[in-house]
Amino acid sequence: MASAGNDGRLTKLRGRLRQVLVFSPSVAVVSYSWQMATLAEAGAELAERDVVLLEVRGAGEGTLDGDPLTPEEVRQLRAEHRAGAADFLVVLVGKDGKERFRSNAPVPAARLLGLIDAVPLRPRETHEQPAP
Repeated sequence: MASAGNDGRLTKLRGRLRQVLVFSPSVAVVSYSWQMATLAEAGAELAERDVVLLEVRGAGEGTLDGDPLTPEEVRQLRAEHRAGAADFLVVLVGKDGKERFRSNAPVPAARLLGLIDAVPLRPRETHEQPAP
């Protein structure tokens, strides 16, 4: 999946990358394990669509495409998406920074990809990408 820089990372995502956020009380939650597995299986397809993965676990742990988030970034994400430390939540955020989808249950990666592909901007992006 795509990655972002370190200084003001969350702000820099807007306008450049879509975000899939997974909030979970811990890694031991079955919903979390299932969600992360389905996202891992679709990693190449998510990267192709400019998607960055943010995980927020418990009260203060989190990662942005595997890089640790600061406690302040975790607080910011929880507040922005109204996610408590005990909540399981999956959120899709568009390149414009607006929340496009949210679910309190695990979401198949195919559903998230379908939501992304349904955005009017997406067909134009596929034509602008250079051929491999």
